[in-house]
Amino acid sequence: MTGWHFWKSVSLAEFSEDLRMSEETSNIKPVCVVIGAGAGIGGNVARRFAQEGYHACLCRRSDLDGLNRMVDAIKSDGGSATGFLLNAVEADSIEERIAAIEADIGPIEVVVYNLGAQIGDRALKDTSLKAFETGWRLGTFGLFRLAAAVCPLMEARGKGTILVTSSTAAMRGNGGQHSHAAAMGGGGCSARRSTRNSRRRGSTSSTS
Repeated sequence: MTGWHFWKSVSLAEFSEDLRMSEETSNIKPVCVVIGAGAGIGGNVARRFAQEGYHACLCRRSDLDGLNRMVDAIKSDGGSATGFLLNAVEADSIEERIAAIEADIGPIEVVVYNLGAQIGDRALKDTSLKAFETGWRLGTFGLFRLAAAVCPLMEARGKGTILVTSSTAAMRGNGGQHSHAAAMGGGGCSARRSTRNSRRRGSTSSTS
């Protein structure tokens, strides 16, 4: 997992401590946004953050019924959550959703970017320009847009975290995964670059 983090390490224990401290001064729940809240990693991460006292905002491209089931499951466990359909490839979709959550729900403390570009094992000749570009828009450009939208807000508040799921293809450039490897590698490099930038503003990033 790759992450911009306006703290010193990635752990739910530290998030829980931050939450307890914030509850001493405010009754508003901190907000965790999960972009790519599918039935696997994204949905389970959202559920865990909700269990830790965050209001979870689950964003996914399609399957409104599935999204609503995940939100209802979080609520049935005593958590707080809201679901949104979001196509991260569309212009302004990420930026507008971040702005709306900040305005309508509350300050975002954590964002989990869980979008990949896995299209299976394809030879170079079978990887179209459109497929490669779509992977880049999901795995790299979308992450850049997210950071551009939310980092200034987090920096102004002096705290915040962006966590980015990645894959082994980002490090090894697995054969047959030209789009996926490039997209995940680009996203990871972007996060590591922001580690250095964020430290100058009193914040930290991490990659794992």
